[in-house]
Amino acid sequence: INHLRCPSLKNCTSFDYHFCLILKGFFLTVSLESILKVAKQASENNKIFCLNLSAPFICEFFKEALMKVMPYVDILFGNETVSIT
Repeated sequence: INHLRCPSLKNCTSFDYHFCLILKGFFLTVSLESILKVAKQASENNKIFCLNLSAPFICEFFKEALMKVMPYVDILFGNETVSIT
């Protein structure tokens, strides 16, 4: 998460040039802190934040982390197998 540690992502990336940010659910397995930082920044800057659930095990084993991110999710992606879980 060190690359995200700056006063504002807006000041250290091309955040202004993006209207939509898409992250894969696999990040929930390694860095909830990173996802929350990006999601909150997207929300504060009126950007669309999308999350791809990626695989059924994300919903099964990382539900608590997923629920912390969901309030910031504008669009949620998942395939048929993921939606069943």
